[in-house]
Amino acid sequence: MTSWKDMASAIRTRFKTEIADEYSLEVLYDNAPGDDPSASASLTMGLWIRFSVLPGDSDCQEFGGSKTSRTPGVAVAQIFAQLRQGDRNSLQVADYIKSAFRHVSADGVIYGTPYVRTVGRDNKWYQINVFCPFYSDDIS
Repeated sequence: MTSWKDMASAIRTRFKTEIADEYSLEVLYDNAPGDDPSASASLTMGLWIRFSVLPGDSDCQEFGGSKTSRTPGVAVAQIFAQLRQGDRNSLQVADYIKSAFRHVSADGVIYGTPYVRTVGRDNKWYQINVFCPFYSDDIS
């Protein structure tokens, strides 16, 4: 992978293709144009997702004489479900995300083991987060 821009784009594209488009879910991406899905009256499964790609600090490693710059990070899918609707749909979507990002290598990005954390009530929404760790190597 040559740049942070390319890496973030590859991760967002995977999420859009494998999750948002596949399950017709409303997603709010970092600073992207579009309407705020939390105001929509017709949400699929009664939920929407905020998706963020967060970089870590790159470091240099050497493997067999080749220097590698490794950039780790985590993609976070914040799933917001309408209150008092239970967590079944949220957990189902969390499972979809975990499956799409578990131990996969795609477009120069290597994904680790996703994990889920319940946040609970956030204003008028019930929130569950899915964390998808990843890294990308740039070999020189």
